[in-house]
Amino acid sequence: MGSSSSTVKEIKDHEPIGYDEKLETEEEVTNDLVSFMDHAKVNKTSIGQLHNRMERNPDGEAGSAHDPRRFAFDLKGFLNFFMVHRTPTTVKAFELFARHREEVDMREVLAALRALIYDTLENKVKFAFALFDTRGQGVLTLKTLEQVVRSLHYDLASDRTMKKAEVILRRASSSPNEKTNIALPELLSVVRKTPDVLFPSFVIDRCTSDFSETPDTVEDERDFKRAHDLDEEGVEGGSVEEMGVEEDRVPATQGAWAM
Repeated sequence: MGSSSSTVKEIKDHEPIGYDEKLETEEEVTNDLVSFMDHAKVNKTSIGQLHNRMERNPDGEAGSAHDPRRFAFDLKGFLNFFMVHRTPTTVKAFELFARHREEVDMREVLAALRALIYDTLENKVKFAFALFDTRGQGVLTLKTLEQVVRSLHYDLASDRTMKKAEVILRRASSSPNEKTNIALPELLSVVRKTPDVLFPSFVIDRCTSDFSETPDTVEDERDFKRAHDLDEEGVEGGSVEEMGVEEDRVPATQGAWAM
């Protein structure tokens, strides 16, 4: 992914790059994000740690525990969060999610990156749901569901992502006119039947199976349970927020990443 001298100058002058989604195909945008993930070392293990970091990172806007503004990161905060330097690759990733604004919603960023990691659709749905269920109520409103859709379809206009969210909500209920929110089991049921209602094709292509997976052999069972955070009885253990190491300390020198 090359860059022109003018692009480098813009970055050095601390001018944001205006990401023009019309100039790149879906495949090219996906490749850009995969390049960023490689650069920032985002993988199946680290994504849970990043979720933990988002919950307590001081670079987000100040606010109450339930204030969505605390998930807003400007470019400097974005670079600090992922512990990466300012380069064409990292700035381009920021601009993709900023959509010509000055900030990104880190929940949208993490949901999109998690969706590109090879895994089951079920795990991807659970992670996205946990990211946006910030109050721990076990349900998402239509507005919040639209944010989930927007994070996965970052090339769609807001009116189209809202329509997709409305379709999901209708399919989750026998009385669609009375439906105002959706629970995780309902969302899983909808996605199980029609994955493309939530996920774009390039995400579905990056799945290890259609929906769920099981250990292939008895010898694999322990590793399977550990990977999926299950206890010895096969019951799901910790939440998504508890994935990864318990102590994920951000170095005191992290501000240097935004230099």
